[in-house]
Amino acid sequence: MAFNYVKQKDEGIISKIPNDYRQTFRYPFSVTSVSKNSVIKMKMDGTLTERDIKIVHFLFKHTFATALQIQKFFGGEDNYQSIKNRLEKLVQYRLINVFSLGELETERIEPDAMLIYCLDFGGKYIVSHFTNEDTSDWFSSVNIQGSENVARDLMITDFYLQLMDSIPDRVEHFKKNPPMRAGGSNIVPAFEFSYKFGFEKKYVVGEVVRTGEAYIQFKDKIQKAEPLFTTQAWKKYYVDVEMPPILIVMAEDDYTALDAGIVVTNGTEVERFVLTTSERIQQQFGEKGAFLRFVKPVPGTAKDKPMLAQTAIADFKAE
Repeated sequence: MAFNYVKQKDEGIISKIPNDYRQTFRYPFSVTSVSKNSVIKMKMDGTLTERDIKIVHFLFKHTFATALQIQKFFGGEDNYQSIKNRLEKLVQYRLINVFSLGELETERIEPDAMLIYCLDFGGKYIVSHFTNEDTSDWFSSVNIQGSENVARDLMITDFYLQLMDSIPDRVEHFKKNPPMRAGGSNIVPAFEFSYKFGFEKKYVVGEVVRTGEAYIQFKDKIQKAEPLFTTQAWKKYYVDVEMPPILIVMAEDDYTALDAGIVVTNGTEVERFVLTTSERIQQQFGEKGAFLRFVKPVPGTAKDKPMLAQTAIADFKAE
């Protein structure tokens, strides 16, 4: 039976992922699929390399990634096919798993489907034994997501990789989906990070908005998070700075970014925010055009409609 699925040729275009697709995994998740001792033995006898550990650790922290993203994580040192071959080995070792996205969940992954990688139980054992990460809260169910959430996570991974390519020596920490509480509500932003600019430390909180979400899902989420930026609630989380975090909104495209800017400006009191898109973050963060500022309309003038203006963020310029 013919059905639609995300193709390999669209691997670098996250906006090609529809919101209602389902996952098809190579292997079902099972705690008995591999033993902790056998995985540790693979590391000790040299079957697994330090680079393998880095891949597994990366997937633990970021949940999902494509081969292109993992290639970028290593700075493009290896060619794409070499990365794919090594990922296939790690899938066979049951350290990681792989899935495709399509209209239907099927018995097997189509040969020309886009592949997305995630952690498996063997990888959890590696992270637990060979890094200082706490894996007690990791469950395989974190990998079972709708395609909308998978796409959102891949957008966050893209942002992180380009951030580290732009100002690697200044980033102090990056965390996906940090749990917080502000204004009496539990909130979970898409990401947060801190960086140094000169002698000053700064924090950023990020949100992701996909096409068609701005006036419903994004509006609800940003209004719920508003007290984090406009009250003293931020001081509970960012105790070592004197200024509240800046908000970065990453949209799929400029049209969605404009809608998101309208929502933030008209629907909240948040003033310190910038916007970007999946395409714009592919350039260096310090370049003009990587980020956008929202320009309020001025009635009775030629600028009577809201618009976006390209901007450069001095903090993100390469030294």
